[in-house]
Amino acid sequence: MTLLDVQDLSVSVGGSKAAAAIVENLNLSLDKGQSLGIVGESGSGKSTAALSIMGLMRDNRQIRTSGDVLFQGRNLLDMASRELRAVQGSSIAMIFQDPASSLNPVMPVGDQIAECIRTHSRLSGNEVRGQVIDALRRVGMPDPAATMRRYPHQLSGGQRQRILIAMAIALRPQLIIADEPTTALDLTIQAQILRLLKQLTSEMGTSLLLITHDFGVVSEMTEKLIVLYAGRVVEAGETRQVLRQPAHPYTRALLKAHPSLDDKVAELEPIPGAPPSIRQRPSGCAFRLRCALASDICASAQPALTALDGGSHSAACHKLDAGRGLS
Repeated sequence: MTLLDVQDLSVSVGGSKAAAAIVENLNLSLDKGQSLGIVGESGSGKSTAALSIMGLMRDNRQIRTSGDVLFQGRNLLDMASRELRAVQGSSIAMIFQDPASSLNPVMPVGDQIAECIRTHSRLSGNEVRGQVIDALRRVGMPDPAATMRRYPHQLSGGQRQRILIAMAIALRPQLIIADEPTTALDLTIQAQILRLLKQLTSEMGTSLLLITHDFGVVSEMTEKLIVLYAGRVVEAGETRQVLRQPAHPYTRALLKAHPSLDDKVAELEPIPGAPPSIRQRPSGCAFRLRCALASDICASAQPALTALDGGSHSAACHKLDAGRGLS
């Protein structure tokens, strides 16, 4: 059963005469209990897409959004603000990448979790407190009753991230959007947080939309994968298929630039150049200025997302035949 269906989502900034596209024609679907990752470099549009799906960009007058974001068949982009707020936090929850800026520094963390619960329920004070303690216990916080009274600065980075996860799962949402949830943590704590997130979503049957730049994370956490470059999908498919047989030059370049415990290559290969600014996107394929396979057609025409071998794996490249098998 399809839980989330995003159709032709486009997001731009600025007035109509000088609008700059951040995300262009994004399509994705997510079934109940399924996990999907969106991967790309900084500036690819990943976080903007996540915030737009969540409905957190609509109050910004500089942002223009079009397309459809269907959640359980209802278009979030067409909802009245009151309806959308009822969905946010209860049916859809978001975990942000920086707990230090996401948590209120002058409010005990227990009160912050309780506020989320009270906003979407009519529980008594004791019932809310019980749910807060339960959420803290489920994310592995020692002595939940004592933790409730602590302030964010009294917790470690990993503990603060667990608090954000506790806030996200407190009302057992059907979808969690996690935007780079382990970026600010060291590798050991990252692994703990990812294991916790995977365990909790599995136990609750919750769908997961994971935003990251790390292929190691998506390989462990997701079933489906979208690779985003300059706001457009350049490759999509089952995670294992995409990682084993990457079809787009950008996906292959990202994999070569990413360290792997299974790879005996001594040196990583950095991708030359940098992603284009949203106001200076090149014509045709946006990746062509960094691509060794680029030719004249890449400058003149935008490549369409094309299905490979008749399956769910697809890529947007004029040189698919030339690039297949290269990794």
